[in-house]
Amino acid sequence: MEQLLLKWYDSIPRSLDHAPAMSLRNQATYLLKKYTTQEHEIETYVERDGETRPEKEIRTLVCFKDIICKYRPHLHMGDYWLDLRVTDEQVTYKFYAPIEKSNDVTEMLPAQHPHLSNGVPCLGTFQGDLATQFRDGNFVQFFSVMKAYLQAYNGRSTYTRGTYYKKAKLWGELHSFNEVQEMFHTEEQEDQYLDVNGIAKDPMRWNWPKDLTAFTSIELQGQNRMLIKSYIERSEFPILKDNYHRIWDAGINQRKVLGYVLTAMTIGELPLYHAFEFVRVMLMSLQAQYEGNMDHATMDKLKKLASKIYDVKQSGSFKVSDRYQVRASGDSIETARELWPLVEDYYISPYGGRNERDRFPENLKYLGHSLSNFIILLRKRSPQLAKAKTYLKKVKSAVDVDTINGKYNTIKKEAYTTALTTLDKERRRFINELNKPEISHIIDADGQGTLFTEML
Repeated sequence: MEQLLLKWYDSIPRSLDHAPAMSLRNQATYLLKKYTTQEHEIETYVERDGETRPEKEIRTLVCFKDIICKYRPHLHMGDYWLDLRVTDEQVTYKFYAPIEKSNDVTEMLPAQHPHLSNGVPCLGTFQGDLATQFRDGNFVQFFSVMKAYLQAYNGRSTYTRGTYYKKAKLWGELHSFNEVQEMFHTEEQEDQYLDVNGIAKDPMRWNWPKDLTAFTSIELQGQNRMLIKSYIERSEFPILKDNYHRIWDAGINQRKVLGYVLTAMTIGELPLYHAFEFVRVMLMSLQAQYEGNMDHATMDKLKKLASKIYDVKQSGSFKVSDRYQVRASGDSIETARELWPLVEDYYISPYGGRNERDRFPENLKYLGHSLSNFIILLRKRSPQLAKAKTYLKKVKSAVDVDTINGKYNTIKKEAYTTALTTLDKERRRFINELNKPEISHIIDADGQGTLFTEML
């Protein structure tokens, strides 16, 4: 702490006879009772060769612990880590929040707060006091004012409203509504109302460890409520990434994934972000198995082939350019129909509908079917060992890309040959039209006629 204060103090030029009212050593001793310092790796953006690029940098950050923002009701925001920089005598601030992704990996994300934008504070009326205390070397008061800023709430100048930080629940499911209904419905109850929701949340109905239930939830507040969305977006979390902004009103597939996360927290006793990271690694492994461990280049090639084959099968035509398409022959259409079942799973419709999104989420089983195996993965701390046959209803069929591409090229060759033949006929027709006397004798745009023009 003392070294950090000395670095800050020396960053602003002062007269030789200037000295802080309390020595930096005494200030450091006092501040260490309330604040901690720690080195963290953070992502910064550096301009090199005319381009702005992200780089990792080790910085000494100061922690403001257990911030309570004065909203109604008060918001328990958690910890804020301050990175203070002085560049050309200008002081800038940025706050970070740590998320524990594993036992030995912690990532620092820009902190979330009603008055922070990507971790950068809008200081408002606090700006003057902070500048004065920093310039005078009164860091005890500087820290006090900064903490007061983090605790303040001004509804007229927020980036996000305080309601976004209030307590809210993340819901997860280990069985679907229909599955629970089928499990507990009997012929005698056929005409009676079955409280599926109550059954799913009753630990006495499920023989699972630690009172785990089919419908489970976790309550979050403060920064964690907002950081979860930021983490999902940045980490490209499978399935959740499609609707990360609606995680509090999650759809069926999202609740299925959250069931895995909440089970990792309950049975595995993993911290919040550690549990999310555990499930993320597991889903990435399962998705790779679902795709047949196919590389991105091959996957993109199959998606393009699927789109072309679908067009030929469905419309009976082949698009040879953005402005021109030709009618496919009967043999080409029949070949396309034979190839379609092989590539159907890779087709993404540009118009939405059944094939609009990947089918991986639909083929992921609810965790209730494989809970014992999941507990083993938790004990081993090895999410990457999850097997597709245990957690997926099916995987994509193995495909011979070269064979499919070869048959598709037969369709393509025929289409382009037909297009060239048609264009050659059209070209001769166009030339014949241009050679007609009433067209060839028209005066050109430059005003010069031809030797045979009828107007001479």
